[in-house]
Amino acid sequence: MPRSMTGYGRAECSSPLGRLAVEMQSVNRKFLDTTIFSPKEISRFDVEIRKRIAKSIFRGQVTLRLFLYPDEKSFATNLAMLKLLKKKWDTVAKELKLSKEDVDLAFLVQQSKSFSQIEGVKGAELFKKSLLQCLEKAISEMIKMKNAEGKALAVDLKKRILKIEKNLEKIAKNSGSKLIDKNN
Repeated sequence: MPRSMTGYGRAECSSPLGRLAVEMQSVNRKFLDTTIFSPKEISRFDVEIRKRIAKSIFRGQVTLRLFLYPDEKSFATNLAMLKLLKKKWDTVAKELKLSKEDVDLAFLVQQSKSFSQIEGVKGAELFKKSLLQCLEKAISEMIKMKNAEGKALAVDLKKRILKIEKNLEKIAKNSGSKLIDKNN
């Protein structure tokens, strides 16, 4: 069964950090070329993601986009981290004789970006498991689409071949020559 080179797949799953969305698309390329767009916290799993994609998709340019939508638990964790950062930066500001107003929300959010939301081996493994399950669903959806498009292409090609054969018969009949045996 032919499989199209183009396809799209999407999946959404829950994870320890919130709702995770995986979108992938592929277009024709001679070799497998995978590009991943993801939040910084997820980029540490790029190698596993690429390996998993390569098990099912052998050719094409695959673009993968990962989105992470924090849930209430994540917001609570981030709020606790921002409160701790605020307290520590206020201490630093006091020691440097700076105004506490300089340590505003924008500053704290910028500082918090240096901390990963996935802490510890257990947390990373739980998140990776959720991520790879979601990736599997997206790959499955994309392969379904590629197979459906491949079927449609095969049907279209058969119709075109039949039309060509009919036209060849007409040409042979009108020219008075014999039709070339299509099996040889």
